[in-house]
Amino acid sequence: NQLRDDLIKLEKRASQRSVQLQGEGKEKMIEEWLQEEFPEDDIKEVKKGVKGADTIHKIMMNGETAGKICIESKRTNVFQNSWITKVKDDAKDHKCQIALIVSDALPKNLKGYQLQGVWICSFSQFKILIHSLRLKVCELSNALNSHKNRTDKTSLLFNYITSQEFSQEVETIVSSFVNLEEDLE
Repeated sequence: NQLRDDLIKLEKRASQRSVQLQGEGKEKMIEEWLQEEFPEDDIKEVKKGVKGADTIHKIMMNGETAGKICIESKRTNVFQNSWITKVKDDAKDHKCQIALIVSDALPKNLKGYQLQGVWICSFSQFKILIHSLRLKVCELSNALNSHKNRTDKTSLLFNYITSQEFSQEVETIVSSFVNLEEDLE
């Protein structure tokens, strides 16, 4: 019985370690893809043991920061709503305008791609969504640069990114791509 209990404990430990390594592998894949796809942007890994999300994507335009996206990836079978609060706090700490959770499991009450101001998608939807979010941030940054001295750019950017209009535009773009991808499959 003692040997059986020890074996069960060892199997649990081994499977937990395997899941953790798989999660770290997904984080690394996301970071490497972002660096290849957007070489002009600054992609920073948040090291293990340091408070924060997994990746900070600083969108660069003409040598200046246009905006930042805080990305948290989760490799799990069940979505936990506590992640939403955590990634919002991480985004605030890193001064990111957008918080994004990429997860194998999606919340049951998710309609579209946003819940409580946090963008949520699966790993298969990630590439489409990040392109859409980045494009919208760049468009907004260009518009704000044309009105540089009128008001505080950061507050305008935050107000727009948290607006319903922004959400609807990004969801329309992503839905179109997802539908096209499904048609192709």
